[in-house]
Amino acid sequence: MQACDACRRRKLKCDRAIPKCSKCRASLISCTYNDSVKRKMRIAPLQASAAQSPASSRFQPAQTTDQPSIINAASDLTPPSAQLGSPYTVTSLSQWQAGTSVPHRDAAILPIEGQRVPESILRVHVHLFLRWMLPIWPVIRPATIWKYCAECEELTAKYYCLLLALCAATNIQLNLSPTESLFDLDARDEGIEGLFAPMKKDYLLSAALAVRNRQLNITTAPDLETLLTSCFLFSAYANLDKHDEAWFYLSQTVAFAISLRLNDERTYLNLDNEAAEMRRRIYWFVFILERAYCLHNQRPVMLHAAVAKPAITFHDDPGPIDGFLGIISIFESIPASLYNWLCNPHLDMPQDAVSVPICFWSLSDASLFPVGANETQLVNNSVTQQWLRSYLWHIALKYQLPDTVFMADSLPLEAPLSAAKSVLSTIASVSQRSMEVHGIGMERKLFDLGTYILDYAAARSDVLDRHLTVSSNAKEMLWGLLHALSKLRGAQCFLLPNLLGKAKDFLTLDRSIPRMLDSTPEGRKSGLKGNQCGESFLNVKLAPGSFLEKKRRTASVASLKQQLGFLKSTGRYEAFKLQWLPVYDEPPAIWPIGSWLFWDSDIGKWIEGACYFLQTDYDAEVDAAVQELTDMLSNAQHDDGYLNLHYSVVEPTSNRFTNIRDFCELYNAGHLLEGALAHEHYYKNEKLLGPMKRYVDLLIKIFGPGEDQLHAYPGHPELEIALLRLYERTQDKRHFELAKYFITERGNPKGVEGRHYYDWEADKRGDDPHARPYFYPERTPSNWYYSASVPLVDMQGVEGHSVRPVYLLTAVADVVRMDSTSTSDLQKTIVRLWKDMVTTKMYVTGGIGAIPQYEGFGIPYFLPQGTDEGGCYAETCAAIGIMMMVERVLQYDLDGSFTDIMELAFYNAVLTAISTDGLKYTYINQLASSDENPSSRSEWFRCACCPPNIMRTLAIIGGYLYSQPASTTAGGKHIAVHLYSSSTLQFTASGSPSKLTQTTNWPWNGKVNFRLETSSKAVSISLRIPQWTSEWSIEPPVPSREIVKGYITLSAEYLAANPNFTLKVKLDVRILASHPFVNTDTIAVARGPIIYCVEDFDNPWVDDHFKSLQLDPDATVNERIVKDLLTGEEYVALDVHRGASLLPIKSLRAEPSIPWKTLTKAVADTELIEELYMVPYYFRSNRGGKGMARTGIRRWIR
Repeated sequence: MQACDACRRRKLKCDRAIPKCSKCRASLISCTYNDSVKRKMRIAPLQASAAQSPASSRFQPAQTTDQPSIINAASDLTPPSAQLGSPYTVTSLSQWQAGTSVPHRDAAILPIEGQRVPESILRVHVHLFLRWMLPIWPVIRPATIWKYCAECEELTAKYYCLLLALCAATNIQLNLSPTESLFDLDARDEGIEGLFAPMKKDYLLSAALAVRNRQLNITTAPDLETLLTSCFLFSAYANLDKHDEAWFYLSQTVAFAISLRLNDERTYLNLDNEAAEMRRRIYWFVFILERAYCLHNQRPVMLHAAVAKPAITFHDDPGPIDGFLGIISIFESIPASLYNWLCNPHLDMPQDAVSVPICFWSLSDASLFPVGANETQLVNNSVTQQWLRSYLWHIALKYQLPDTVFMADSLPLEAPLSAAKSVLSTIASVSQRSMEVHGIGMERKLFDLGTYILDYAAARSDVLDRHLTVSSNAKEMLWGLLHALSKLRGAQCFLLPNLLGKAKDFLTLDRSIPRMLDSTPEGRKSGLKGNQCGESFLNVKLAPGSFLEKKRRTASVASLKQQLGFLKSTGRYEAFKLQWLPVYDEPPAIWPIGSWLFWDSDIGKWIEGACYFLQTDYDAEVDAAVQELTDMLSNAQHDDGYLNLHYSVVEPTSNRFTNIRDFCELYNAGHLLEGALAHEHYYKNEKLLGPMKRYVDLLIKIFGPGEDQLHAYPGHPELEIALLRLYERTQDKRHFELAKYFITERGNPKGVEGRHYYDWEADKRGDDPHARPYFYPERTPSNWYYSASVPLVDMQGVEGHSVRPVYLLTAVADVVRMDSTSTSDLQKTIVRLWKDMVTTKMYVTGGIGAIPQYEGFGIPYFLPQGTDEGGCYAETCAAIGIMMMVERVLQYDLDGSFTDIMELAFYNAVLTAISTDGLKYTYINQLASSDENPSSRSEWFRCACCPPNIMRTLAIIGGYLYSQPASTTAGGKHIAVHLYSSSTLQFTASGSPSKLTQTTNWPWNGKVNFRLETSSKAVSISLRIPQWTSEWSIEPPVPSREIVKGYITLSAEYLAANPNFTLKVKLDVRILASHPFVNTDTIAVARGPIIYCVEDFDNPWVDDHFKSLQLDPDATVNERIVKDLLTGEEYVALDVHRGASLLPIKSLRAEPSIPWKTLTKAVADTELIEELYMVPYYFRSNRGGKGMARTGIRRWIR
């Protein structure tokens, strides 16, 4: 062979160097030695013969009658069926490889000489291009590319090469091979299997180059197809990080654009609208690519904003082109002279360098983010905007522009931190696919932002050393960017180790690659189908500085790691190493329950909350702890799948499942399973969920109605909730059926051998029938303590331990929501038990549980406020259970009577359980203190169920704000707003990303401004009108003020005309009284959803826990905005001026009674209290004091 193929075609002298001759190296083209020496007889080309296709000539004009141009797609062309199922599935590669068998994953498939790529391979890439790439690359008509694909065997070399280049760019940018990606899963969702794994990454690219280099002369009459082919080849090489080749094809693309005079507005005058529109799109697309690439690589630019922008949306576009126009405007903001100067920075700064601050601020224009843009466009525009702003900041710093530039109204020195915060906020609100679709460009922008933060740290090292908060913010932003990079490209981002190396000293890493990088490609296989807050909270962005965001932030920054410390110091953390610990020798503090029996659940809840927080607030220490715990749990699992601490160490494994009633194996399994679901959601692998599914498989074998199964159910409901969440993730019907069996079998009086299962089980253990567990209120049996005295559907009221029924009803609500068949009795049961609880057994704070001995419900209307009055427990976990239950109910029954109680419980019974600094907690939430039980908080508890429970609840609190009930309009979207807080909900309506934003200072101010951003005309919104308000309004006025079950619905027509609207709810100060049957003549004070209490810190004169305090219900109550100096908490305080007094209790003596006239005289003649100060109940016990507080105050009748 005398020359390589390229030199032979170009008639150049070839030095025949291997693997690449000098001419090919210089021209940056493929160098091959496959062609035979040309003889007189013509070698058959790769495409069909001329007799088979009239379009087989090597050099065809841009438009023929049988092959549509990319400019004008024939209107009668329709793409192949979107259901890419078996007709397009590669069932065998043998035809492709001339009889060879399907290759192994590691056996790279290479182009076969004389054969074209199978149509099925091209189809799936076209499908993915149109679904994911077209919104950001709107330069080809869908019908055209589908026709190319359908006729791939007959296409001329030019069109076939364009098709291959497009598929190659799609394959490489979406990272489809050789490892599985999110987009492989997308293809599998369409029924396509086996398309990517065996292909070498550059297979399609090699095929495109082979056609172009051997069969085309691109220098002769270039056209739009030739230009786009070069453009796609550039994209492919850029994503392979091959800059020489990428620059060659980009330069070629730009040259073609200039040669075709796309930069000359006059060339558009005689074209029809669609042809002109497509040319404009192509020009501006190349403009964007050139600007982005040249800025990354400091190259000069050739193209300018010389022609009008695109303005037409085609009928087959995936959506409006607004996002495309936004990215054009972003890059237009940077003058070309700046690009060119960066190539020669040793020269004098161009005169328009002073425009750097102007460019910086022009990039904050809201028009860069048009409403019509979809999620993929928005994330690109947002990240690019912040990257460019930081880049301008970097230029000013690197090239030492005058110091005066770094001022608040010019270039803020903290610009990289602000940019990173904005980017991380955007990333948290979009899907991972919307990030991945941008390929290596997204990686480079995030990498650059990370390096700019390091530049900032170096420039402000003196400030960082002196101000911990500033240093913490910089590190937090950098960790967030590192975490985002670690999730890109199937966890194989090549820039991540580089940034970690640069950041090692600043972040004080003790190893170069944290365990956050252990994500594996196989972890991408799991889908996400849950509807609960544990999944939906990521669609809600709480506004920084809002009431809820500050509470969540405190839990993330303070509570999460503080609790981790207690897990370690108490032995819980390392317990699953299965070594004997001294605590196991201690006698049970509450017989027969050892203090370690719930450790499994403590670990499960902490992992769950940690994974929720890691989604938005990355922390390396937390991440490492989660992964270490995951390894320990996996290693502790038995061969058959069993996983429990007590029966692996303390008692023999042979005793397992012998005390279902008391020893909480299934309760622990439930919390571990919920932790595993959150773990899989975050890490995208099954390192924890896999072992837990094995455990569930074992439980399915052991429990059920079969003769060889245990007819048992958890002593403490929780596993039912976890199984139903697992079912939504896996769609494995066995998971649903086991949960439903546990619910419906519960309380069966003839479950085993004609007896109640718990009684039968106790006899099998040989329990002494006269031995009473500590928490039993009477001698055995006390199955009502477990909410198991009768079958659930026969239960007339809530009973027993207060957490158990609300957890059980949470699961029941899920069953009703998921399965409408045969659940009417269950739904009626929910309503019946709910009414019993709310009307006869609930405190004014939303707390439940009056009896401390068994932490449960008393008889109806028995609601003492504190120990001195005979009880009050109101456990934190019970209030959280109310929230969990209501959140499920609202998904199938939009009833404000449930929502009002959820709000009441959250703002009072739940929030009071965590201190304002996030470091102390309450387990019991009495409404009145006493000497025996003062108002106080603890850092930890022997039974520590509450701290991780409230932590995981705050982690997902955004998910409680909204739900999306079924719409009554075909194809419509219905949003229900349950709780009010400054936040943004991201959702999809009519196929387009949409947002609903509320801005408010709730719960202190009742004005809520809403902004709906959507291109859909079929969005309706339901707003909750709290039952407690006396006055409300909506502006602009709504056509109807009808309230249905506590909600008013704004129609799609109203919202289309009024996307910005305001809800005003009057936050009345209200005086509340208990039901007369409670027999306590006390009143409580509320404002909006907040219940108030009196505390000795503000009223230091108190010495009896306010037992003798009496309050006039008609007294004037004044409101006062407070920012507490000790805690930083901002709230509305209430003051009562001369409206309260102290009963002269020492002058009153009952022997055993007091004459009525004597009492009324004493009550009336008491000395007034000049000022009585009240604070929100949740704020109690945060500022020190004597531990005296009270909510319900004696009614004073003057």
